[in-house]
Amino acid sequence: MFSNPVFMCDWVDSRGVKKDDLGFTVVNFDRLGQKSEPFVLASQVKQVFYVQDQQDENLHVVGFTPHRMYKYGSNGETDDMLEFDVTFDLTQDSALLDLDDDFWCTHSASDHDEDSKQRGPTTKTKANKVKLVITYNKKGVPVGKEATKLSTFEGLVARTMVPITYDSWLEVSEEVREGLWQYVLFVVDPKSRKQTLQSIRKKWRNFKHYLHAKFIKNRSKDPKANLFKPPKDYPFIKKEDWKVFVSHRVTKKWEEKSMKAKNTHAHHKQNHRLSRKGYAGLINDIMQETGKMEEEIDRTVLWKKARELKTGGYDADVKTIVDKIDELQKSGSFGEVTCGTHDVLTEALGTQEQRGRVRGMGKFITPQQYFYLPKNVKYYLEIENERVDKRINKLEDDLEKLKRGVLNVSEAAS
Repeated sequence: MFSNPVFMCDWVDSRGVKKDDLGFTVVNFDRLGQKSEPFVLASQVKQVFYVQDQQDENLHVVGFTPHRMYKYGSNGETDDMLEFDVTFDLTQDSALLDLDDDFWCTHSASDHDEDSKQRGPTTKTKANKVKLVITYNKKGVPVGKEATKLSTFEGLVARTMVPITYDSWLEVSEEVREGLWQYVLFVVDPKSRKQTLQSIRKKWRNFKHYLHAKFIKNRSKDPKANLFKPPKDYPFIKKEDWKVFVSHRVTKKWEEKSMKAKNTHAHHKQNHRLSRKGYAGLINDIMQETGKMEEEIDRTVLWKKARELKTGGYDADVKTIVDKIDELQKSGSFGEVTCGTHDVLTEALGTQEQRGRVRGMGKFITPQQYFYLPKNVKYYLEIENERVDKRINKLEDDLEKLKRGVLNVSEAAS
């Protein structure tokens, strides 16, 4: 008979636990087994949840359940409770985060007695924690390894902190959005709030689409399937939230909305083959390879490079567009600088640019940023003047060299 509560546990062997390239701990449940001592004391247990990696279904990212902190009144009662949102155990990577004292106070790495008013010890000292600084390119898009970690963090926030019960992002209150923005544990440009929330919104929508496709759509025709049972892969999803989510997704109204979106997506062809680094990472790679400045890289180059096969060449539908681009560039139909949204890529694709985005440039780039639109005429003229000045200087240098050559020939002849 035990004097203290114990748990019998399954263990993942050392080959099934690792840290990925972004510093997150992931486990492989295919390597479960029991060791010689499968029992642990209840005081040693810390509840966690696992977020399935959509890129590898065998792996799950380790996350921690919400911590609670109680506000004691003058009489010592705990009627008022402050509950904190889901957070993630990223403290094991000392180079990942630098959190304030309140966070370390309420999110201790080791649990303590719930009746105790004192916090438990932290896993890292304040001096060991370094907050990652996000760097941006000239168009304001995050770049580098830190940007990839930020993107992963935004995905975890989107899954665990934004309820799936919202029908659309428009229903998410400003208070919730501000909370998401304040929760970003990186040094980011204060001006990037809109950009960060857009990224979280997209990842939240993708997560809901994934849940629908895997746990509702694929099982809806199975009479034995219990659609209202939350997926065990995501224990942070509340039962009541999952029930609301499923109830909405099986309606005729949703089916019509889904079909409309599917038809719209069918027009999206020639998809890129970029990794998570996206177009911003591709631009950096080209800059390093060629020595060109960011503004010197045309989007036609990016569009073609982003669709290259690993073995070289292109798919048939992409090859057709690539040939058109090459033909237009050889013919000289477009100058080096195009004022307006109609350039070589627009002509080759045969469709006009849409509002809010620029093809071949990736996320967060707007037409106003990339193209020389009326509001940017001054900037356009400055760029054009610089190009003209460079050409004039080059011509003057060439003329001077020619004069020197003629003089040298004359002197040699005499």
